[in-house]
Amino acid sequence: MNLSIPAHDTRIHIFAVSDTDTGPERQTFLSQLEDPSAVDTTLPMLFDHPALDPTGAEVFAVADIAGMGLRSYLQEAYDIAPEVLAQSKARLDGLGGDVIILTPRALGRAEVTLHMPAHIRHIASLAPIPADTAPREMPEVDLTPAAPKTPFVPPRRTPQPWVIIVVAVILLLIWLGQGG
Repeated sequence: MNLSIPAHDTRIHIFAVSDTDTGPERQTFLSQLEDPSAVDTTLPMLFDHPALDPTGAEVFAVADIAGMGLRSYLQEAYDIAPEVLAQSKARLDGLGGDVIILTPRALGRAEVTLHMPAHIRHIASLAPIPADTAPREMPEVDLTPAAPKTPFVPPRRTPQPWVIIVVAVILLLIWLGQGG
């Protein structure tokens, strides 16, 4: 089977692998970060597309993300809208075994025809939520220089007159008590 992909395609393409013995090595973007030499170079041969960039692909067992689920993974990792995923719900939820995800990076910008062997089946091509590039009005900015800030100086407290009188009387009594 062949799959034609137009030039500048922004969708991700999901494939099921029915025979893991002849399928590509498992790789994720995280495993590629941990070990850059772990990138599977058999993907270009598998799809008969020498220009395919394997660093833009993931191959993993659906069981590895069972706690999250494939649809949730695609929503979180690839920014696919839930309503888009709902259209492929039965096909995505029914997958087991290994899956291959090809991103636009893997396919490049040119028109591509992927030739799939019998054990690779195309499941879906899903478009991510488009980036919001709508122009926004900038808030007004006051460019007037701010007044210099004066450092905080606590107010001086002057003692109350009665406090001075009480202290003077106590000192007088102490002095008279020692002298007598």
